[in-house]
Amino acid sequence: MNDISSLEMSRQPRPSLLMMFGPGLAMAAAGVGAGDVTMASLGGARFGLALVWAPLVAAVLKFALNEGLARYQLATGETLLEGWGRRLGPIASIGFLIYLVIWTIPVFAALASTSGVAMDLLVPIGGLHPALSGTLFAGGPDRADVAWSMMLVAACFMLIWWGRYALFERVMATMTVVMFGVVLVSGLALFPMDRWQMQWSTGPWWPADADGILLAIMGGTGSTVGVMAYSYWMRERGRQGPSWLVITRMDLGLCYLLSGLFGVSIMLLAGGVSTEEFNRLAGIPEGAIKVQPRIPQVFEVVAHRLQTELPIDPALGTVLSNLFKGALTATVLSSLLGMMQSIPYLYSDLLGILAKWSDEDRPDAADPRGRVYRSFLILLTLLPIPMVLLKTPTFILMVYAIWGSLFIPFLAATLLVLNNRVEWVGKLRNRWGSNIVLIIALGVFGWALISGVWEWIATGKPPLPSG
Repeated sequence: MNDISSLEMSRQPRPSLLMMFGPGLAMAAAGVGAGDVTMASLGGARFGLALVWAPLVAAVLKFALNEGLARYQLATGETLLEGWGRRLGPIASIGFLIYLVIWTIPVFAALASTSGVAMDLLVPIGGLHPALSGTLFAGGPDRADVAWSMMLVAACFMLIWWGRYALFERVMATMTVVMFGVVLVSGLALFPMDRWQMQWSTGPWWPADADGILLAIMGGTGSTVGVMAYSYWMRERGRQGPSWLVITRMDLGLCYLLSGLFGVSIMLLAGGVSTEEFNRLAGIPEGAIKVQPRIPQVFEVVAHRLQTELPIDPALGTVLSNLFKGALTATVLSSLLGMMQSIPYLYSDLLGILAKWSDEDRPDAADPRGRVYRSFLILLTLLPIPMVLLKTPTFILMVYAIWGSLFIPFLAATLLVLNNRVEWVGKLRNRWGSNIVLIIALGVFGWALISGVWEWIATGKPPLPSG
């Protein structure tokens, strides 16, 4: 009998790389965006390599959160949203719905806007045929990024509407390879070893005035509400039951390893120049370093370094510079695509929970080919457009920075409650290591929230958004 079982197991096809790592690659691409790039750049420009450890620590904490979410689902067969509704009562579901509505519109508008800006930098109007630019960009260069935003949103919408999850996953995996590969290679190519040795010997690793940027970097690494998408991408891949735990941990491990290294690479690229040089190349006025750099400024600084500092032919430096621009464009565009594909799942699932649909009907509500999911997809595509046309008001994004920071402490707290009940999760309950990391995550991101609110009250200036 044992020989027959072993023979049958040996004949089973091995899981493909996408089966094993597809959801994690999609999570990595969706969770790294403009906020990660700008905040890591600002940290590198102001503090050099002093905070280079922050993205790695943040990646470990975000891994613990997402692993706990996935483990709960593998143990119970229900998403964490369903667990909140059943175990914590309707108040948790209603509260999260209110939170999600307020979070969604400025986030989608910000993602669409930054994608348009990045694409306009990669393919400027001057490089287009006059007939095309005159038709699509009648408003001139000042509105080109808005036109790009509208086209990119439309392209993402069509891919999600007509394509299945497998296509979405392949597109996200491709963008992950491009963005992480180019950024990591660029960071290593410009890595100043002498500065690393000096930083290691002299420190400090936590400058006195770095708290705000440190917390923003840690908050921006990975994702916030976007981590909930992993539940539905697991379902799309048919991951059910505790037997998938090892593969899921490997998948998430790769995801957050890439996320942490991405942040480190951006800090190396921006931290290889002095603060004054960064300001000059980025066009930031003297004395305004506390102003958050934008994607165009990061493009300028890193592209200049790749063209002038590499010991290679200038033509190759130009090629690498253009590849880097393409990688950053893929970074912000993948976040837009990932959120547009995943957030309708959350609304569909919440509708089924609050409407008390049966367990048989509720999964159908989150079917990407179903009417409920597609209705939310249309709604979430259209609602942020007015903010994009207004170039996404800065104040709203600042409010989102505070609002978005509420989620991670809440997630950590609920995982400490749900995953420690043996009657709910059985053998997949939290071990002491998981509990310690979740408590640290609760403390770190809770501190980030309190610090951000206090900074706003004390200075009258809202904190920098973490993306």
